[in-house]
Amino acid sequence: MTVCIGLQLISLMNLVTLVRKSSRRKLNTCRSYYGSMNIPRPVRKIVESTYKNTLRPYLPRRLAYFNGYIVRYPKLFDTTDVNEDMQQFEVSAHNEFTQSGDSVVVVGVGSGVSTLAAAENVGHDGDVQGYEAGADLARAAEESASLNDLADRVSIVGSPVTDTTVNTWGSVDNDPVLPSELPEADVLELDCEGAEYKILNEIQFRPRVIIVEIHSQFGVNPSDIHTWLESNEYSLEKQAKNDEVGLEWIVATRS
Repeated sequence: MTVCIGLQLISLMNLVTLVRKSSRRKLNTCRSYYGSMNIPRPVRKIVESTYKNTLRPYLPRRLAYFNGYIVRYPKLFDTTDVNEDMQQFEVSAHNEFTQSGDSVVVVGVGSGVSTLAAAENVGHDGDVQGYEAGADLARAAEESASLNDLADRVSIVGSPVTDTTVNTWGSVDNDPVLPSELPEADVLELDCEGAEYKILNEIQFRPRVIIVEIHSQFGVNPSDIHTWLESNEYSLEKQAKNDEVGLEWIVATRS
């Protein structure tokens, strides 16, 4: 088994060399070949974990098609080229509740898919401001907005929104923005890896719509979020849970 793992890791390193010399077509062929190899599940898990924790952070991002949008999000050797369900809850929420002419603030842009959905719904008269702590994700989100012809209404701020330590994807280049400094918005979306309750407590406005991904795995108590929403006269409109990974999604509105 050790030999097998070693051979698979060598194959991954050979792919790194290949990308410097080959066309995109050859690289895609190589990725497809690796994905179709009959590798025992325990070996594949070890190889993928090693790739994720050692090689992947240093690779550039590439283009993919996620939930109807072209995004620069997956890393070079990631096997997912199409994901029709990426941020499906958030996309559906924007399609249902975000209106033409709205101002939207997204804290935690991530893949950028929900930001693009918000931008489509606000139209030319609206605007979307996204905040992303990860420097490379912020740059990728700006490019994704351009690729989908939505750059005229999307601006990305490459900063975390909190004055405390939170979980981030990638390096953070800029100083944090305080929750109290967020601009007023009609719609607020929070996907901020454990900072959601603090942000809600400190914002200086009350948006018409709040979309929240609650991260209980990072110590957030979902009941605290629900209590805050109720005390601020919000009504729960939609809800979904994944107890296995400690996530809950909610949409709440205020008259």
